[in-house]
Amino acid sequence: MKPEERARIEIDELLVAVGWQVCDLHQVYLYGALGVAIRESPLNPEHGFAHYPLYVNGKACGPIEAKTDGAPLKGVELQSERYAQGLPAASPNWVAVGGWAGIA
Repeated sequence: MKPEERARIEIDELLVAVGWQVCDLHQVYLYGALGVAIRESPLNPEHGFAHYPLYVNGKACGPIEAKTDGAPLKGVELQSERYAQGLPAASPNWVAVGGWAGIA
């Protein structure tokens, strides 16, 4: 088994253990649970894929970026920003409005 496959199994198990519903893109129902994590979800063109975009109450709230053990976290904030900019417009999401979380 490849390291990426082992990592995905472990991440899936950890998410499920704390109450997230984990699914593939073709199985998505954003309101199937309070928290839904989608494996390898495509973003807008030129933004790639998010390893695990997270949805709370049916709204995108952030990604989990899978990294190898010991990988430096430098640069992850830029990658997360790219994910936020690449979120498809049709995806319901949480946005900051005057310091408060609002719904877009």
